Amino acid sequence: MSSFDPVFRASQTSDSPYIADLMISSAPSMNNYVFGRHLHHLITEAFRTNRGIWAAKHAYVIASGEEVLAVATFYPTRDAPKIVWDGIRFIFSELGFMEGCRILFRTLRTASVYKPFLKESAYIANVACSPSHQGKGLATLLMKSIEGLKEAARAQRYELDVELDNTPARKLYEKLGWKTRNMTIPTSLLPGVVRMVKEF
Repeated sequence: MSSFDPVFRASQTSDSPYIADLMISSAPSMNNYVFGRHLHHLITEAFRTNRGIWAAKHAYVIASGEEVLAVATFYPTRDAPKIVWDGIRFIFSELGFMEGCRILFRTLRTASVYKPFLKESAYIANVACSPSHQGKGLATLLMKSIEGLKEAARAQRYELDVELDNTPARKLYEKLGWKTRNMTIPTSLLPGVVRMVKEF
């Protein structure tokens, strides 16, 4: 067996040492604005305890041995309200009422940059690849592998959001057949976001 043998698989809670930095890098401006100094802790604990949008049960990875090289979360949009509510309860349980309210306020403020989901879609988020393994086709392998889950998700299309200034990711998605649905313009506080869709 080669020392570098990347495979696609569902994530496991034991992947948590690799996850936080990768997921933070997927949308650093937005993540840091909303969660600030709590970001790394919240992602790690949410993943490890299977809570909210960062839960291990929603994540898929490209791994080589035990090392996680790329990650993305994926779920049917019909499940989004339940997942978000679980995440909110998790944040309040971890940080208490006052800090939870601060994060909730910033979360609601960022919600204005995201468009409503289309019907019968599935959502891909937190797409990230280890900087030391970029340029090796891992992001392409990850996206194509997740697209193969469409039957289990009972989805007619996939949606994702990418920060407007993340040109390499946008070009990759376009190469894989994704189309821009709409975009929001950046403000002094929040980055612009592009919603992309892939129909099946």
